[in-house]
Amino acid sequence: MNAKERIMAVLHHERPDRVPWTIYSGLLPRGEAERELRNLGLGLWVSCPICKAETPHVKLEVSEEAEVTTRTYHTPVGSISSKHRTDVGVVGTTWTVEHMVKGVADYEVARFIVEDTVYRPDYAALLEAQRMLGGDGVVVAWVGRSPLQRMLIELLGYTRWAIDQYRHPKEFNELLQAIEREERELYQIAADSPAEIMWCGDNINGVVTSPKLFEKYCVPFYNSQARLLHERGKILAVHMDGRVASLVEAIGKTEIDVVEAFTPPPMGDLPPDAAKKAWGDRFIIWMNFPESICLLGADALRSYTSELLGAIAPGEGFMLGVTENIPVDILGPSLRAITETMHERSRFPLAR
Repeated sequence: MNAKERIMAVLHHERPDRVPWTIYSGLLPRGEAERELRNLGLGLWVSCPICKAETPHVKLEVSEEAEVTTRTYHTPVGSISSKHRTDVGVVGTTWTVEHMVKGVADYEVARFIVEDTVYRPDYAALLEAQRMLGGDGVVVAWVGRSPLQRMLIELLGYTRWAIDQYRHPKEFNELLQAIEREERELYQIAADSPAEIMWCGDNINGVVTSPKLFEKYCVPFYNSQARLLHERGKILAVHMDGRVASLVEAIGKTEIDVVEAFTPPPMGDLPPDAAKKAWGDRFIIWMNFPESICLLGADALRSYTSELLGAIAPGEGFMLGVTENIPVDILGPSLRAITETMHERSRFPLAR
């Protein structure tokens, strides 16, 4: 089997010849070492847009100073801005250091931007990526974040998101509902697309998004979109890379297909065998390799990888990948140690 065949076998609840081992394409350095790792079975995860977004009544002004980019949005109802920092020492990392919504008055402007957004299907990049990638991995369609998580991560930030739910519920919920209406349009485009896998990049963490909030906001949204996608034979993966032990029961109420970027201990707080026991065969668990282990050296990486494979034996419904940044100075040796161990130990069915 090639990398794509292994991945798709697991996604369709079939048995691959090996437990799939993948990495986000943007996190993998290019060159001879890359080719060697891919020859040993490392598959690529390539994310592509499926549409173009336009805001005809919003003027965007961009300025840069050192490593900080400021984006200012001018609308008929006012202006808001955000600031983003790029970390040059880490592959593909940009942090929002100042969010768009800084006060109650900013909600109206943010809602205007959301309601002004027009999505137009554009599958060209996805089709080209599928053609170029072939059997070396999978191409997934990026469908953004659920409304609650988009407000948290992109628009408000942690403090305002937590406080405004209680101090300014009217403005908070009006913006959330506007985002939900907008994203329903996006998911319809996804359902009509040639993509097989849809990726909701929610960054779920039970320490922040409590079971109460998850059940109130996330579960209904996921289920509504999952039903739409399932009617078209699509697969919905949700990025849940945080501590999710508190959300086990709530996640079990969703109709999604893949818990993606599931992070086991020591960085996560839910062992994969415990997740499997709680959820049974309902979800595919696409695990993230805990990047903190990479700081311990090659021997620790090989040992941890072997122990992890033993813990998920016989391996049905599991995949392993790299979904988080690993410091560039240890990235190459870390990937080699894990990949070599996977090549030696990941043949299906796994032994304990």
